[in-house]
Amino acid sequence: MIYFILFFILLFLVEVYGGSSLVVCKRRFPKIHLLVFLGLFFLIGLRNQSVGTDTITYIYEFLGETKEWNSIFVENPEPLYTVLLLLCQKIFNNYTAFLCVFALPISFAFAGYLKRYSEDYLISTLLFIVLGIMGFCMAGLRQSVALAISLIAYRYARERKILPFLICCLVAYGFHNSSIVLIFIYPLLAIKKINFKFWIAFIIAFVLGVTRNSVIMTVASFFFTQDRYGIYGTVYTSSLNYTMLIIQGTLLLFCYFFRCKVIAENKDNATLYIMAFIGIIFQACTPILGEFFRLSLYFSFSLCVLVPKTIAVQEKLQIRKLMYFGIIFLSFVYIFLSNGSIVWSYIPFWR
Repeated sequence: MIYFILFFILLFLVEVYGGSSLVVCKRRFPKIHLLVFLGLFFLIGLRNQSVGTDTITYIYEFLGETKEWNSIFVENPEPLYTVLLLLCQKIFNNYTAFLCVFALPISFAFAGYLKRYSEDYLISTLLFIVLGIMGFCMAGLRQSVALAISLIAYRYARERKILPFLICCLVAYGFHNSSIVLIFIYPLLAIKKINFKFWIAFIIAFVLGVTRNSVIMTVASFFFTQDRYGIYGTVYTSSLNYTMLIIQGTLLLFCYFFRCKVIAENKDNATLYIMAFIGIIFQACTPILGEFFRLSLYFSFSLCVLVPKTIAVQEKLQIRKLMYFGIIFLSFVYIFLSNGSIVWSYIPFWR
């Protein structure tokens, strides 16, 4: 219940101080994104070591033997994570401070992402929870940093700044090799028309995933390092269900019907649709290899701003309200009914 209390306090403050486009606030806080940042940082960083499937592993690594600096770039396929780990070992002796260091980039990057692109902070923050991104950031420390950098990379790609974009891709790759998929974002900006062909691509990926076609494993070998592929591709058996695929697909279908209006406001919004399609295509491959959800995360972020944009382009206020409160209601229902959600196992650091 502690998670619920903290979570609802965050959403309440976001709502009260102007984080919603449909609620008129007498006290509007112009830097509401900072409130989102602080709330997420508190929840992700100040958690108990038992929260998150891999958290305790990272903590043992943090409290374990310090590696030699001269071996970092020779022995480690993801050296920047090791560099940050060694710095934390030199500076801190408390695991909470260590977790806060890794909570900082994702909280900061997501808050900046909302400030720049979101039409409604409340909906975006809710979807950050519903899409499983926040829960994953409490489990995968390395990839949470890579995800944060991917949000910054998207900004530079959208602004057509290729050098900063490539630097971001390189830095993200140094934290988690799966971030190699980010390199596709820049060329996707050239696509300005979204049609049914993207759904056909999704259906093909879904069929390949359900039938456990070997093509999926061939594709996977391009996105994971040899060691990681050896584990995920030959030993790991996926037990993921289709819940997240249904959620992503439903949200994308909702946005797809109004794509013309959203893209008309800004042609670069087409990239958000393409990223969302790539996200569900990767998610459709999880029946044969569950680790494809890691790749999906780099693109499902787009739904956090695409859904609010879809609501904002509705001309009739009643329709906007119906969509707005409908998504909020369904999101809360899912959060409450999701037994596997992080909300049921969340414990703060002081307990």
